[in-house]
Amino acid sequence: EAGAVVLTASHFLNNTAASGGAISAQGEVTASESGFAKNSGAAVVIQGQIPGSTTSFDSSNFTSNIGGGLVVSYMDSLQLRGCNFTANSALDGGGGGLYVVDTPVLAVDCVWLAN
Repeated sequence: EAGAVVLTASHFLNNTAASGGAISAQGEVTASESGFAKNSGAAVVIQGQIPGSTTSFDSSNFTSNIGGGLVVSYMDSLQLRGCNFTANSALDGGGGGLYVVDTPVLAVDCVWLAN
């Protein structure tokens, strides 16, 4: 059984991995007031396929990440509230700020700039 990841006022800077430079998770991730900057291999990679799994980010920032800011696949839902996605870049033409596969997304009061 997968556990949930909960982050509050956390900051991830200059991390590197093939996938998920700051965080790579299978299942629910909840983050509030957290920052992800200058990570490689996408800042956060989340893969689901767990019934009822929801991932949410509130007032979080994704800045200058290589490989993308946030990659989410096969979750029941993704909720973004008050998040900023700035100057993230993706390899091979994928989503610079946000890349989503088979996951409904609700984004409220988010800023997307120069991704």
